[in-house]
Amino acid sequence: QLEAGVYWLLKSQSDVLQIQARFGYSERFPSEASATGIAVAGKLVQGHKLVVSYVGPEKGYRGFKAWWDGAEILAPGFPALYNSSDGVLQGTLSNMNPQDFHQQARHTIGGLDGTLPSYLFTLVPDIRIYLLLGDETMNVVITMRRLEGGIDGYCGNFDCNPADDTLGEVAKRGVAGVVIGPNLFDGSLPPPASQTSPRGAPRTSNDCPPDLLRQAEAKCTGAAAAKDLCIFDVCASGNIGVAKEDVAAAAMTEEVSQ
Repeated sequence: QLEAGVYWLLKSQSDVLQIQARFGYSERFPSEASATGIAVAGKLVQGHKLVVSYVGPEKGYRGFKAWWDGAEILAPGFPALYNSSDGVLQGTLSNMNPQDFHQQARHTIGGLDGTLPSYLFTLVPDIRIYLLLGDETMNVVITMRRLEGGIDGYCGNFDCNPADDTLGEVAKRGVAGVVIGPNLFDGSLPPPASQTSPRGAPRTSNDCPPDLLRQAEAKCTGAAAAKDLCIFDVCASGNIGVAKEDVAAAAMTEEVSQ
């Protein structure tokens, strides 16, 4: 994303399930927005609302907070566990291996190996949300069954056709822009001011400094099919070190697919 704000990850008909993500700027990506929060609500989760967001000022897991129906959970302390009184939500904050949840869950913020501070939420019925926590941003992995009826958003429309889940196609369906008006994060703490204003113009591989672009093209060769994404990440962050993580994630994807 190039613009900070709240976006639809998943929007179902009749508000059966709603999942929104908050995107904001960070020290690593000062002019491109990354996921910094997630909010879940709807009839499927029995009218409850889960919100997780980076609020700062501390970096890492200490800067993130989680709320269930407006009450803070999984705090203080690390690790932490939470079970709602009605059994709808089980939450965990602890060190976890991102690759247990998706082969690319480490993308840009997860290093190469080892366990890292993470949230894991299981909601009735059969919804699992894994959040890898970076310094100010998060990687999100949502695992759930396909819902009956219409569904759309950045996670796609679940019609088993990846060709219509590109950003361009999602934009054509009207669910790719910033949410205007009320959103699921209303009532929770706002993001830090630093996450709402870009620092510098957005930078992609098209306007990458020539020397950095040459380094990216060389270092990202090992990312195979994900080479272009790797180059974009390096140029957007201005950090050649990102290439090593992207190449490692691509290698893990290739290993799993074989």
